[in-house]
Amino acid sequence: MKWQLVLTCGVIGFCEMFALRAQTNIYSFTANDGKFYHQIKITRVDQDGVLYTYTQSAGGGRLKFSQLPEDIADDIKALKPREKTFADSLPAVSAKSSVAEAASSNRAGNGEKSDSATLALTNNTARAMFSFSRKVSTNDIQYLIAITYYGTNYLGLGDADSLTFDADGALVTYSPVPGTHRVEASDNQMSESQIYSSSLRDLQKICEARALGVALSGPLGNDNFAVPPATILKNFGHYCLTNASAGSVITHTAAASNSTITAIKFQPPTQPSAGQPAEILDATARTIDDDPFTTQWAWKVTLHAPPTPPKDFLLEFQFLDADGYVLAHEIEYPVKLSAGETNTLTGQTAIKTALSSRIKTCKVVMK
Repeated sequence: MKWQLVLTCGVIGFCEMFALRAQTNIYSFTANDGKFYHQIKITRVDQDGVLYTYTQSAGGGRLKFSQLPEDIADDIKALKPREKTFADSLPAVSAKSSVAEAASSNRAGNGEKSDSATLALTNNTARAMFSFSRKVSTNDIQYLIAITYYGTNYLGLGDADSLTFDADGALVTYSPVPGTHRVEASDNQMSESQIYSSSLRDLQKICEARALGVALSGPLGNDNFAVPPATILKNFGHYCLTNASAGSVITHTAAASNSTITAIKFQPPTQPSAGQPAEILDATARTIDDDPFTTQWAWKVTLHAPPTPPKDFLLEFQFLDADGYVLAHEIEYPVKLSAGETNTLTGQTAIKTALSSRIKTCKVVMK
């Protein structure tokens, strides 16, 4: 009877733990290195791992999927919602309703992705194909506008300031990306193509405009097109704004960027503090991209291990305001250093632009 009671309690405990995991993202397991993690809460699922916090004490860290048991890794990966591509975000009819509008999305195995909206415009004498695209790589996000113009005149779009949008009376002017001007002639028709690079801020003005017009101009001519009020551009602008950075959703109420600090540097002490697992030789961060909503920061820390090999530790890179308050932070765990080794850790983090403008310095904490 006693053995049966213990078995029943064990089954009940397993059921309770399963329900806890399913409802609150709380897990207990033994990692592949033999360390036991008791009721940690998964707070973010990245491309190759997770961030977690302890539920019964302060602190947390980062685990790669390769450190997790296979069944736990598969379970956690299922928590991460799949980002809809631009083409997926549109109803099938809207995505391929006519030759005048088209949506496309591509995803590469190395994490690169691209989404684009193509719009055909015509006037009395010419036509033009406009392709608005968002290209995401490991280090940055590019917003590009590619134009192919078909007309009786050669405009010379490769010259400066050859593309202008009139967005509700506000003019958004672009200069060409050097080396991207192309001219083709076939079947008695001439076409010229040009690529322009846009910021998310300017793209937002264009895609959200109630009244939108386009002017193409060059040293040899100019042409104008009117954009219908209901086009695929509005859908594309909304998609870009809600996918401005990985894992984040932004709103239209954020303030415009006013950050003047583009690089920060932490002055480490000349001697490492007692009990610290490593000496901080250098710690810096700088902005690599920004828009009205999110500023992307890249950070770097160089460490030197003592003669005695340190145990694996957690490193927290903190972004501070002028008074020393923590505005944002990034965690790297586990950090592994051999005896006497010098190693540089790097990473990136997206910070709300309103907070980013207040960042003045940084700090490194090791636990």
